[in-house]
Amino acid sequence: MTEFQFKVGDLNFHSSLYELLVIAGPHAKFEGTGTSKGESNFGFMVTATDGNINGSGDVDKFRIKIFDKDDTDRVVYDNPLTMQMRQPKFRVVKLSSTRNKHGIRG
Repeated sequence: MTEFQFKVGDLNFHSSLYELLVIAGPHAKFEGTGTSKGESNFGFMVTATDGNINGSGDVDKFRIKIFDKDDTDRVVYDNPLTMQMRQPKFRVVKLSSTRNKHGIRG
């Protein structure tokens, strides 16, 4: 199960069905359906890029979009809202890297 909480926007989403997983080089796309505030039939799409793989710009990127399938795919959450679903762009996320006592990054 996937859970996404955005407390500022009063959003709590729980997945119930995974419909698609595509991995191509540094890019991944994950789609499915779930519930929000006890109501069902919301869709979600997660896209990500691993910045450490050649040709990815050396920056990790992440996007999540949640939409209401019963209301003509009305967008409930998107980071950012200006992205086109068929031409995915990604929001840049700066991730910190830590090392454990064995020197392994995590």
